[in-house]
Parts: sequence; structure tokens; C-alpha cells
Amino acid sequence: MAKRTRVWLIIAAVLIVLGLICCGIAINLARGDFSKFPTQEYQTKEYTLSEDYIAISISADTADIVFHPSTDGKTRLICRENVKRPHSVCVEDDFLKISVQDLTKWHDHISIGDFYEQEVIDIYLPRDTYNALYIDTDTSDVSINKGFLFLTMDIKTDTGDVVCASPAGGDMEISTSTGNITLKELNDAGMPDLETDTGDISITDVNCFSLAIESSSGDITLKNVCASPLTDMGPNFVINTDTGDIELISCDGYSIEIETDSGDVRGSFLTEKRVFAESDTGYIDIPPLPDEFGMGFCKVKTDTGDICIEIEN
Repeated sequence: MAKRTRVWLIIAAVLIVLGLICCGIAINLARGDFSKFPTQEYQTKEYTLSEDYIAISISADTADIVFHPSTDGKTRLICRENVKRPHSVCVEDDFLKISVQDLTKWHDHISIGDFYEQEVIDIYLPRDTYNALYIDTDTSDVSINKGFLFLTMDIKTDTGDVVCASPAGGDMEISTSTGNITLKELNDAGMPDLETDTGDISITDVNCFSLAIESSSGDITLKNVCASPLTDMGPNFVINTDTGDIELISCDGYSIEIETDSGDVRGSFLTEKRVFAESDTGYIDIPPLPDEFGMGFCKVKTDTGDICIEIEN
């Protein structure tokens, strides 16, 4: 090997070692947190609107979405967003419309490894009542704080969680694949229709007209959930799951239908009911049929799960 070649190889080796040392020092200073080496540029941008609107439509990808009551009577959005994927905010056809503008070029997607910052859209709304809320997103979490009433609500997300503390007066449809759904402290919640694949569903302190829940493998928990009026106007609760467990604590409705394949069902109701239970291999513990025929009823069916129902009185 020529002397010049050996010199260049030695120089190259030294540079590689120095590069590794520099990388090691940087990683040590960041304490192993690779998110401190961002490959994307972000900004915090505020959008203020003066136009009036009666409904809201949001199309997002990954940004978490949080609703707040406005304290100054103005519509404001504070967005932590990717510089090359800013948000478009406008009022059109009485709708507040929020979407993502993709300004990236083909070469922006070429990278050995990208470390992304979580994007967030904080939405401050001046009114308490809106005709409709439509949200369609991929991985965004959605959080709706107390203080609003939406006459219609339709939220779809793939992996994001949904937490809602404001009711819809009519249809209230929320669906997610792997995310969890939480409803809490809702009065006159209309007709919630909730669906997940593997995410859990939790409902606490909710009064509604009817409730429909469908899940593949997620667990379902209801606490202090009542459907009113307690009259025979079709099923108040319809709950279906494949393998998830179902628990109802201090709940009530005139007509309750529950079906699962292998999940366990446990529940307590506030008023007397005729309870009918069916399980192929599971254990069944239900109260005796009441003397009065006009009581509400509950039907529970499972293949291999246990069933335990009681009346709180």
C-alpha cells in the first residue's frame, strides 16, 4: 500500500473517531432524548377571526385539538405547527373551517430519521352554542372542555383519544380505531353513538336520551349514566362488543340491551327491572323477576363471559 494511501486512511479513521466522539457528547448532553435534535422546523402562530359562524369543520392529521371557551369574545386559534404544514383558518358558508396546508416538497420527505414535535391547535370559541361540529383526523387527540353545546357532533379519528365534556343536543357520533373515548359530566347529551376497535370507552355522570356503543376488543365502563325519560320508546342502551368487558355502575334506562362474545358483564341499576341473561359457559347471577310487569327490562347475552347484575335499592 502506497504511503500516501495509508496517510489518507489514517486521516479518515481519525475523522470518523472524532465524529463519533462529538455525537456521543451531544447525545450525552441531551441525555438520550433524540427529540432535541429536530429535523423539522416549528412555529407558534395565532389566528384571530372577526367573522360570525354557526358551525365548525376541522380536517387535521396529527395535531392535537383542544376547545376552550373564549374569555374576550373573539375567535382565536393558537397553533403549534410545522412551518411547512401550516393551518388554513377561514369562515366559509357559515362554517369555521380549519385544515392543513401541505407546502412540503418531495425532497422534504428524504431523511434518515425525522424527530417530530407534537403539534397542537388550541381553539377559543366566543359562543356557547353551535349548530354542528365535524372533526376528521388521523392521529390527533381531541379534547372538548365544558361550556359548549353542539346540536350535532361527528368526530372521527384513527389512533387519537377523544375526551368530551360538552354535550350534543341531537346526534353525537364519535369513532376511533385504537384511541380511547371518554364522555364526562354531560347533561341532556342527546343520542351518543360511540365506536372503537381496540380502544376503551368510559362514560361518567351523563344524562342522555339514548346510548349506542360498539367495540371489538375495548373495555366499556359506564358510571352514573341514565337515559331519560324512562319509558318504552325503543332501547335506551345498546352495547355490543366482541372480547371487551362491560361494566355499568349506578346506571338506568327503560330498555337496555347488552351483547358480547367473550367479555364479562357486570352492572348495577337504580330501578327495578326484568333482567334476562344468557351465557353458554359463563356464570350468571341476576335478580329475580319483579312482580310488576310494567318495569323496564335488561337483556344480556354472552357466549363465554360471566354475567352479574344487581338492583340498587
